[in-house]
Amino acid sequence: MFCVQCGQARVEGRFCPACGAEQPVVAAQDLAVGLGHLRRGRIDEAERRLRAAVAAEPANARAHLALGVALLTKRQATAAEASLREAAALAPDLAEAHAYLGIALLDQYRVSDATAALDDALRQGRDSFIVRLKRGECLARLGMSPQAIVELEEAVRLAPMGDEGAQARALLARVRQRGAGSFVRRAEPPRLPDWGWLKARLGVASRAVGEAAASKD
Repeated sequence: MFCVQCGQARVEGRFCPACGAEQPVVAAQDLAVGLGHLRRGRIDEAERRLRAAVAAEPANARAHLALGVALLTKRQATAAEASLREAAALAPDLAEAHAYLGIALLDQYRVSDATAALDDALRQGRDSFIVRLKRGECLARLGMSPQAIVELEEAVRLAPMGDEGAQARALLARVRQRGAGSFVRRAEPPRLPDWGWLKARLGVASRAVGEAAASKD
């Protein structure tokens, strides 16, 4: 974005480095419009406006967070990770940034890193709906239905009115159905485990399949 006064210098903050003129606050507008597109499922439009918000105000942690969510929705986990890490670096107490970062890492099969990020999210925001929802989603994807139910019950309790609350209730119902007969109540929300051993076992299994195929040849 170039200065609205002199038109010469590229402006990254609120003031032009050449003439000192204050720039209009476009980041807040782009962020609000981008979030609106994101809620309505217009992901390409959301990404465009959120990238503009980040460009206009690079130190805006919530703009990076929203962009990360948009990229995560588009299944661009690596790009989403970069945006979410930037959000968490700019605002370490922004629990939702850590929560979505956990999902971005899980989408890349980096389970240990994902669980660490989701534990950070819980430390920063025990009463955050998003934190509880994303932890529940992660645990459900790892097949840990009893622990997922604990988190999702908290998410439902904390849920706002509208689509987000309905999403949490629907996910909770699915996980309860999947985990019927295996549920054990936990008084405290569980710490996500280190599933690094799973990746190692999968690697061993992959090698065994490859060796068996080679022997047939």
